[in-house]
Amino acid sequence: MSGHSKWSTIKRKKAVTDARRGKVFTQVIREITVAAKMGGGSSETNARLRFAIDKAKACNMPADNIKRAIQKGTGELPGSIMKMPCTKHMVPVALLSLLKL
Repeated sequence: MSGHSKWSTIKRKKAVTDARRGKVFTQVIREITVAAKMGGGSSETNARLRFAIDKAKACNMPADNIKRAIQKGTGELPGSIMKMPCTKHMVPVALLSLLKL
């Protein structure tokens, strides 16, 4: 053990697992918020929201966090506005002229 305390090891491992869990929670919350904004807050009529909620439950996210993310997406709670992530790609000019119809 070379003089290291067990608490120090536990604290370091817990910090790593909490950081991973927080990263996953942030991604899932963003998906839930965008899905609620696009299709409404009802998971019965919004398939994308239902899938995002299932994903959140699979990673053991608390129900309160899920509910708040839905409320943020529908506008019931004030918060930052989430948008769909978009990507931009560089393409050759010849291909660009083919894409313009």
